[in-house]
Amino acid sequence: MAFMSRSRLLIEARHRAQQILGSLRAALGNTTLHDLVVLAAFFGGAHGLLLLDYAPRWDGWLIYHRIQDRDWPVLFAAFRALGIPAFAYLHYLVGQLPYFLFWFKFTTFLSLLTATLITYHLLGDFPAAIGRADRLLLCMLLATFPANLVHIELIMMPFAVCYACFFVAAAVYRRSIRSEGTPRILTRLLALGLFYFSFMMQSLLVFYAVFLLYAIVTWPGRADGAGARLIAFLKRHADFIALPLLYWGVRAVWFRPFGEYEGYNAFQHRLASVVGDWALALYGGLVVPLARSVHEIRQLPAVALVVLAAVLLLRPLWASAQWERQGRLVMLGFGLVCVGLLPYVVVGKYPAPSDPWVSRFAYLVPPGAAFLVYGSLKWYLSFIGAPRYVIMTAASLIAAAFATANIANYLTFGIDGLKQEA
Repeated sequence: MAFMSRSRLLIEARHRAQQILGSLRAALGNTTLHDLVVLAAFFGGAHGLLLLDYAPRWDGWLIYHRIQDRDWPVLFAAFRALGIPAFAYLHYLVGQLPYFLFWFKFTTFLSLLTATLITYHLLGDFPAAIGRADRLLLCMLLATFPANLVHIELIMMPFAVCYACFFVAAAVYRRSIRSEGTPRILTRLLALGLFYFSFMMQSLLVFYAVFLLYAIVTWPGRADGAGARLIAFLKRHADFIALPLLYWGVRAVWFRPFGEYEGYNAFQHRLASVVGDWALALYGGLVVPLARSVHEIRQLPAVALVVLAAVLLLRPLWASAQWERQGRLVMLGFGLVCVGLLPYVVVGKYPAPSDPWVSRFAYLVPPGAAFLVYGSLKWYLSFIGAPRYVIMTAASLIAAAFATANIANYLTFGIDGLKQEA
């Protein structure tokens, strides 16, 4: 009996081992999983130093001292006056953890990584225009475009969470329109809730127009003619269309900034300076980061070469890139950059090269910059007759340059943090 029992156990163990090996083979053969792992590794290489930075800076000192002193009433009062009390709860929750400085940085890191991976997922809805290699490179450029230099700041953590929630909400919406019955209702409500929370980063109220455009293009509903389809879409998405208006109304009635924050982020009626503000915003949010990338390659050539070598490992996928209608990527990218800067320009704020702290006003530039840079590169080099392998190598070099600029930025702040501790 003991021999038979032992044999049965061996057979069951062998069967389970075969199942595990089969699952591993399936996972390794899953191209989507493979690409997500590649993106996560690239993101970790570019932003991993964020997790090693434990020094507060700028307004982050206010958060640091409130948490250290357990002065929660002052923390909550400050964010109530600012009109976003939910941010105080985020700071409070993360501040309860031991070694809270690490968890602040980890939350930011995970949020930005989540947004990157979900973007890869969403771009899969356009296979005719964006191939597998295009999706990977676009997401690499999006994840590393060096416009916002202050992800290391404690007070920026809730903004990263809102940013991630925006992309998660888009993915949940995508699932809802492909579901039926109760799952359809639940995922729809979840998407609405996530979008509502993301609007606490108020610039996303404007960027929400990009989601509505995505929803119109990918909505599987059918109707005779473009006009009839648009009307049907509007009827089926009245809740999504009304959501930013609802948020704005609730905020205007119950969460209006007061005290020292009264008038914070109020519209600036300066029509005479609009053109100048736009020029400065585009310069600080788009041109300066590109120049920064070139500069950092010269400063850290060894790092740039290592990152480039890693990105060039994707060469077997280059054949999957799409080469038609690159002009559309350029126009889409420029439009996204303008939408990303608009909510800051209308309140008189824009990134400036002389002050890293105001680079946060370029928070929403990377998605558009990725499309603009990648589309422009492919269009121009194709126009002058460059071979496709040269074009893809150039795109890989740009991704390496952006990643190097991020690494250099974290090193700069890391050295500053060590000086603070000394």
